[in-house]
Amino acid sequence: MRATVIALVLAFAIPVAALAKEKSLFTEDDSDKKAPLKVTSDKMVTNNKENKIVFTGSVVAVKGKLTVESDKLTVWTDEDQTDFTEILAEGAVKIVRGNKIATGKVAHYYSADKKIVLTGDPVLKDGKDIATGNRVIYFFDREDMVIVGSKKKRSSVVLFPKKKEKKGKELKKRKSSRSDSQP
Repeated sequence: MRATVIALVLAFAIPVAALAKEKSLFTEDDSDKKAPLKVTSDKMVTNNKENKIVFTGSVVAVKGKLTVESDKLTVWTDEDQTDFTEILAEGAVKIVRGNKIATGKVAHYYSADKKIVLTGDPVLKDGKDIATGNRVIYFFDREDMVIVGSKKKRSSVVLFPKKKEKKGKELKKRKSSRSDSQP
């Protein structure tokens, strides 16, 4: 059961990181792997016949730097109840990792396809960068994302230039060390 909930939290880390430029943002760091998982809700109901766990009422799942919030969270497991097959977060879905935030009305993770689909006015934010559309699909295997628009709401991405302070500082240091060594 614990493995199921941990996998749930990990599954929702990806859409938040979809706007990230560094691969390390797509995976847990060592401190997250060691962090305990805490899930709170107004109610939790298990149904062993259907291999299903349902959390309802102000659901909050926290593991390390990742937080998933929703009104309802449903987890389906395999027959042995050792791994999950699907996860469905519904109503006021908010996924946060650092300054990366994904929101929508529904987030549906499909284990067999290794993808998550965010619908219901999905918005992805990474600092000032923002992506919106009718539906956002993220594929774990390929680390690819598709933002699908509709006639009423086209897909939109706004990306701000990133500052390259490290390279600039290193270049200034090199130039100053060269001028110091020359007469």
